[in-house]
Amino acid sequence: DPDGTILEINDTWLKMLGYERDEVIGNMKITDLLTDDDLKTFRDTFPELKKKGFIENIEFDFKKKDGTLVPVLINASAIYDENRNFLKSRSTVRDNSVRKNFEKKLQHASEEWKATFDSMPYGVMLLDLDSNILRTNNYISSLLGIPFDNIIGRKCYEIIHCTDKQTEQCPLIKSTKTMSTEIMELYETSMNKYFMVYVTPI
Repeated sequence: DPDGTILEINDTWLKMLGYERDEVIGNMKITDLLTDDDLKTFRDTFPELKKKGFIENIEFDFKKKDGTLVPVLINASAIYDENRNFLKSRSTVRDNSVRKNFEKKLQHASEEWKATFDSMPYGVMLLDLDSNILRTNNYISSLLGIPFDNIIGRKCYEIIHCTDKQTEQCPLIKSTKTMSTEIMELYETSMNKYFMVYVTPI
């Protein structure tokens, strides 16, 4: 209702959260199910629902009867009277556990991969076909003396050779044609260093 009191629920909702129907109907508000962090989100989105008429894909953690939390995804539409006064909302609540668990696994894998990437004793760059740097590791930042955030998105030849175009001997060009690993030894005058460069297509 306009105060957030739960007026009706289905059996799926009860099963998901572990309540009996008479414990909920008219006795609980939606806010009783929310964590302190989610209360702020609710206070932002409920007025938006009343005004706009709908909200989509709002994420909350609902408190089950046993005290554990279940991540849910909510879509809601507003119901008005003939004078467009807000009467109540109709909401669908989906268990979002599978997606959240998958996101956690991806995050963990990403953190592990980044730690491995950054611990390599040589520079690594992931480039697109236009020589833009998509990812790199800390070694490159230290080698060039350029902050990590100032490298991503720039051209590799701009960063490495301080030029505005690729060199004719660029192994990236050759690798995209042969679709195999290309190796090149070069002396970079700007750093007074010799390098062995390996470019492998993905």
